[in-house]
Amino acid sequence: MKLGSLFLLSSLLISSYVQAAEKVGEIFDTDRIQRRIEARDYSYFAFGPGSLSNLGVDDGGGSLSYGHIWETTSWAAITANLDGAAAFGDTAASIVTGTLGANFYLTPTAVSPYLGFGFGYGAAASSADGVDSVASWAGGASLGVALFRTSSTQMHISGRYQTIFKKNDEGQPSQASLVLGIAF
Repeated sequence: MKLGSLFLLSSLLISSYVQAAEKVGEIFDTDRIQRRIEARDYSYFAFGPGSLSNLGVDDGGGSLSYGHIWETTSWAAITANLDGAAAFGDTAASIVTGTLGANFYLTPTAVSPYLGFGFGYGAAASSADGVDSVASWAGGASLGVALFRTSSTQMHISGRYQTIFKKNDEGQPSQASLVLGIAF
C-alpha cells in the first residue's frame, strides 16, 4: 500500500511540474530577446597583388577573396572567407583556402584598423618539377583598415597571409597579398 501511495504522489508531482514548465512557443520573456544584438552582415569581395611561397615560382601573381562578414559588436566581426592566389609564368602555381575567423577592430569609428585571423582548409598546386600538390588544414592572419565602417557599404585595405599546415618538397605553401576590398 505504501509503494502505491508513493507512486501516486510522485506521479502527481511530475505531472504538475510538466504542466508548469516553459514550453517552446509559450515563452514570453521579451527582455531576453531585446538584449540580443542583431549582427550587421556584409558580402565581401577583394582583389590585389600577391606572392606565393614554397611552390617553385618566383613571379608575383594575383589574389582574389570572397566571403562574408558579420559585425557582432562594435569591436569584433565573424568572418568566412574563400581566398585564392595564382601565379602564371614559366611555372604556374595556385593556392586556395577556405577559412572561418574573426576581425578585431581597434576603434569603433568610420576608419577602423583591425587584426584578423582565420582557420580552415586549403590546397596548393604547382607545375614546377619536384613540387607536390598538397591539401590540409590552413590558417592565416590579416592586418587592415576598414573605411566608411559606419556606412552600410565599406571599403577594406588589408595585408593578408595564408598558409597550409602540410609541407611539400619545398616547405609549407603560403600566400601573401595586399588587397582592396568592398563589403556590401
